[in-house]
Amino acid sequence: MTVTVHMHGNLRRFMPGGADRLDMTLAAGTTIGALLADLGAERDTWLVAVNGATVETGRVLEAGDLLDCFEPVAGGAEPRPSMTAHPRFKPSTRSDKKTRGDGMTVRFVINTLKPGVEPAAYEKWLREYDYRVAKTLPSIISYRTFRIEGPIHNAPAGAAWRYIERIEIRDVGQYQKDIASPVGQELIRQLYENYCDRSKTIFFATEPIED
Repeated sequence: MTVTVHMHGNLRRFMPGGADRLDMTLAAGTTIGALLADLGAERDTWLVAVNGATVETGRVLEAGDLLDCFEPVAGGAEPRPSMTAHPRFKPSTRSDKKTRGDGMTVRFVINTLKPGVEPAAYEKWLREYDYRVAKTLPSIISYRTFRIEGPIHNAPAGAAWRYIERIEIRDVGQYQKDIASPVGQELIRQLYENYCDRSKTIFFATEPIED
């Protein structure tokens, strides 16, 4: 059987010829863990996903699967200029606080689905991929997406906002690194290529008003 293997970041060094993406012929019943062991990448691979959903390395690969492999994000690369336009990445202009007890940043992102995208498909991706990846990012205290129910009063004509993300950020500098990492870039790519219309996204950062 043939599967496509995509090694992100420095993991490509384990691929033949240093390629980042290859179609590989594997024996039926091959698990992700066995493949990584054969490549010598099992100790360096931090997160794996099959067809856009995070999975465990014991998962058996099937013909036609797309396997994405990621390295750890902690201490990742500095943000690339091209990433700063993404709503989840946009840096804060204030003096950054780092912890919940020291004025944490809370970012809100309001999203509109692309035409033809079924809410059920987007929400399945949220549960199986987005939430699981967010839990591994060291900069995020908590993250949840909320479905908007009922009318939005005084919304601009034509607005079709469907979901609101609430992201509690422990450290804005680390958050920027996390989103600029291969794991963060892949998450952003899937979000805006497959589900949400980035041109209609509203986003802003907040900080608490202390008593």
